[in-house]
Amino acid sequence: MRVIKAHRADIAGMGDRVPMRVSHAVYEHPLAPVIRTVVTLYDQPERPLALETFINVAEADQRTDFAALGDQAALHLLFYDENLGYQSLAPQKAGLCVNG
Repeated sequence: MRVIKAHRADIAGMGDRVPMRVSHAVYEHPLAPVIRTVVTLYDQPERPLALETFINVAEADQRTDFAALGDQAALHLLFYDENLGYQSLAPQKAGLCVNG
């Protein structure tokens, strides 16, 4: 599950089907490797919404949460606006479950 804080206008622009891409990259750090995950939502192809998170693999709970993503059939996204107001969207198809 991902909790996303974004501008209300960006959230409101989401349609009922949004193409997305999820990518991962490993970066070396002196204490432990870090995994950068980028979720890009192409609701507006000329201006996609990109979201990034970082996982410290030295932290057991973070490593476990990241590993669990591989077993999920859908990526759950919860959207909140700039005032931290919950923004409900219709569930998405194609493996993306929004606010679910």
